[in-house]
Amino acid sequence: MTVFQLCTHVTASVSHVLVFTFLFCVVFLRCAAVIRSTYCYLHVNGLNCNKYKVGSE
Repeated sequence: MTVFQLCTHVTASVSHVLVFTFLFCVVFLRCAAVIRSTYCYLHVNGLNCNKYKVGSE
C-alpha cells in the first residue's frame, strides 16, 4: 500500500464510522423520545410530561 492508498482507506473508514454513529444517534434519540412520551402518557396520563426528562426523577 502506498501512503496515498492508506490515507484514502483510513479516510473512507473514518467517514463510514462517522455516518454510522450519526445515524445511530438519530435513531436512538428518536426512539428515546418516543419511549419517554409513551411512558409519560401511560403513567402520568399526559399530565406534567415536561417534568420527565432524561436523568431526572
